[in-house]
Amino acid sequence: MNQTEIINSTGSSLSAEYFLGNFIVRDEKGTEIFQTREKAVAEFLLILSRPGIFQLRIPVDKDVIINILDSYRSYLQTLREQLLLNANQKTHSYSEAERLAKEVMEDYGFIDIVLNG
Repeated sequence: MNQTEIINSTGSSLSAEYFLGNFIVRDEKGTEIFQTREKAVAEFLLILSRPGIFQLRIPVDKDVIINILDSYRSYLQTLREQLLLNANQKTHSYSEAERLAKEVMEDYGFIDIVLNG
């Protein structure tokens, strides 16, 4: 029994937009990759996508996707808080610590996607 679905991609970064009840996932050139009514599925695809990746494997069960997204967001929040705390202890400047934490998160590709719609 196959519990995942493979979505073919073009190997470039993806974005999504909400249009007439659907989330349309597109690549950088505007090529449509996938269409779904489920916001969680579109967010999951955006988080999975990376340049050079041509296939994205996603769970078929929407509840599994939601649980994964919740765990991922919790991990991101904890990681950001720890980075912020450590940077603040080193720099003694909250604004500098925020900048450093954001930079580290971006450099390592930790992103949080929240779609409207």
